[in-house]
Amino acid sequence: MSGVAGHLDRTGVTRLRPGGRGSPSPGVRNFPLMAPGIFAAPMSGDEHPFHLAQESLDGRRRVAVSGEIDLQTAPELEAALSEACAAGRTIELDLHEVSFIDSTGIRAILAAKASCAQHEVELLMVPSRHPAPRRVFELSGLLDRLPWRARRD
Repeated sequence: MSGVAGHLDRTGVTRLRPGGRGSPSPGVRNFPLMAPGIFAAPMSGDEHPFHLAQESLDGRRRVAVSGEIDLQTAPELEAALSEACAAGRTIELDLHEVSFIDSTGIRAILAAKASCAQHEVELLMVPSRHPAPRRVFELSGLLDRLPWRARRD
């Protein structure tokens, strides 16, 4: 990578600057380095804030999630689902308002599915109304392997 210099920003993400030392070239934006050779555009973080709400309805526990499920928010989702599975009631995971999910979110859901099976608790999932999360489940081969159901308000 000749002619490229990197630095850690305040979040600990390595950012690359074309042109070596000093300022980036005019008109060139810095992007975080996600893995060697893979770049991602900066995210605002405020467009789709993560929110998780739980309630008891008709003998089941409803866990409603909105916003983005990613590396930062997946642990909170996994903890809530693990606790719900241990409580021993049917769980409805409502992803209707989820706008984004990455592999850590998928892992949290698969861990919850395994935990629910271990506790003999039924897990039902309401799909997102946004196309991006559905595409992630489709590409991962999980669209037909998870217990989806229609949303009940």
